[in-house]
Amino acid sequence: MKKLIGYFIGALLLVTTAPAVANEFQLATDIGANARQIAMGTIDGFSKDSTAIFENPAGLYHIKSKSASFFTATYLNEVDYNNMSFAKKTRFGTFGLGLMKVSISDNPVTGVDNAGEHVLVDSFTFNNWVLKTSYEKSIRPNIHWGVSFNTYGQTLDDTSGYGHNFDTGVIIIEGKNTISLAVKNLSINQNITFSDGSKEQLTTQYVAGIKHDLNTEWSLYGQYKFKEENSLFSAAVSYTPYFAPYCELLAGYKQVSIGNIEKDTTTLGFSLDLNTFKVAYCYEKSEHISHNSTNYFSVAIDF
Repeated sequence: MKKLIGYFIGALLLVTTAPAVANEFQLATDIGANARQIAMGTIDGFSKDSTAIFENPAGLYHIKSKSASFFTATYLNEVDYNNMSFAKKTRFGTFGLGLMKVSISDNPVTGVDNAGEHVLVDSFTFNNWVLKTSYEKSIRPNIHWGVSFNTYGQTLDDTSGYGHNFDTGVIIIEGKNTISLAVKNLSINQNITFSDGSKEQLTTQYVAGIKHDLNTEWSLYGQYKFKEENSLFSAAVSYTPYFAPYCELLAGYKQVSIGNIEKDTTTLGFSLDLNTFKVAYCYEKSEHISHNSTNYFSVAIDF
């Protein structure tokens, strides 16, 4: 356990070196990689399928042979989230590829005419995506390490931008505790460069999470995510009934940062592990004036 505490302290020390940035590129992966993870307060590192690519690449150690996943959601009836991923275990390690995309199509732009009436002036299309190429290697039976190479892109009508960075992470299992440590956008001061000459910085994130198994049915999760000068906390509980070991009930809490505003949100969900197929659902409460909740669905296939 002393070694685990040391890893946590190391992650906290790394945070003090992160610079503040003025224009931050919004990561598509911040919403979550699958419905199960979002139901757990978007805690990284504990997905058991190929979506680990989007969280902590060390989590690919779960893959026994091959895994493919698909996730889709619509937020506020206008923002579409989609991702797909694939991973394969080999004698050299586990390799994975994942694509996540956030898009808004034909979003209206309004103006005021001579009569003072609001009219449709134009519309725009927005796309934000990331392509991750990942690799995982089990150093010991209880220690797993992973790395991802990230290609980012964003388009807004005729303006487009691209950039690159790396993620790395480790997962350590000690008895009833599983520790997930990850650094996202490891290379500091990397930018998305746009066709109009502007830039947005790829902010480094430090993520430390833990899972504690109370017994064979109940597990507790906690996470701190450090980004710039902010720290965001998430917590979750899962229950797997002894009479239905393929079913998992989930409840989560998380702090989210929107610009300079921090808010709390709660989630509920369940997952079904049917050997080859894994299905998950999440209900997330929203404070939006016209949409008080969002529903998420995801499917993974192991073969």
